[in-house]
Amino acid sequence: MLDMAGIKGTDDARAVSYAAWGRPSKVRRGAIVVIRRRRKDGKNITGSNRGGYHVFFLDKITKHFFWGVGGNQKNQVSRAAYSKKNYELVAIRMPTAAEGYRK
Repeated sequence: MLDMAGIKGTDDARAVSYAAWGRPSKVRRGAIVVIRRRRKDGKNITGSNRGGYHVFFLDKITKHFFWGVGGNQKNQVSRAAYSKKNYELVAIRMPTAAEGYRK
């Protein structure tokens, strides 16, 4: 989706690769968000090789959910809600000029 907008992605299939991409951002609609699934025992899954990460364009963050639009929710582009009970916020990022971002 970034390529279609003329913005260079990470060239890495892992969602966690976007945690260091671009620049940090405040909560802002359209920002890139990386979240990580929590384990059932309440502890966080650590290490990108263990999976559990999702990346998407931020729609909004509410008291109980991260809302976003992404290309791999049920193998389609769609809007999805991720429960804060099951996911933790890893990063909120925006592209820089190096990635081709222009205001």
